[in-house]
Amino acid sequence: MIRLIFLFIIFNICIYAHPHVFFTGEFQLNVNNNKVDTLDMTIFLDEMNTAIFTENISDKNNITDKDLSFYKDIIYDLKIEWNGEEKTFIPVFKEAVIEDSSLKIEITVPIEEKIKSNDSILFAIYDTEYFYTYDYEKENLCININNTDFPAKFSLKENKKKAFYYGMVYPKEYEVKFY
Repeated sequence: MIRLIFLFIIFNICIYAHPHVFFTGEFQLNVNNNKVDTLDMTIFLDEMNTAIFTENISDKNNITDKDLSFYKDIIYDLKIEWNGEEKTFIPVFKEAVIEDSSLKIEITVPIEEKIKSNDSILFAIYDTEYFYTYDYEKENLCININNTDFPAKFSLKENKKKAFYYGMVYPKEYEVKFY
């Protein structure tokens, strides 16, 4: 009986182990003339999935967003809020290249929001179905501020209010506040 309970527990743990595609990310928020201009993202696909997803691309020196079957998923997984309100922005594919056996995808998101005191932008990238997982840390955000009256502070936190995948996973969200 103890063996049966043990197997049941192990089996349930294995069921929840889900991500199949692994990305790491880097972000740059560009602020110019009291306006958030763009959010630039660089997403790196792990080596194994790079080999799988680029296997049928004929010209690996000219990879487009159309060549990447999962590109629309990445765009869907990006969440951006301006002053606590979810916003829809249209990301622009810049380029995709294979570097050191990993697919590197560069995307620019035009934000074009004027900054006022106490404004904030919150952004994250996560897949609520947990097929894709995105890994990034505090040091993966760079804020490029030019000619602005508003200093900024940023943080990276797990949002315990947005649990997904059976309530077991929390998204990591960057928040940049302007003062």
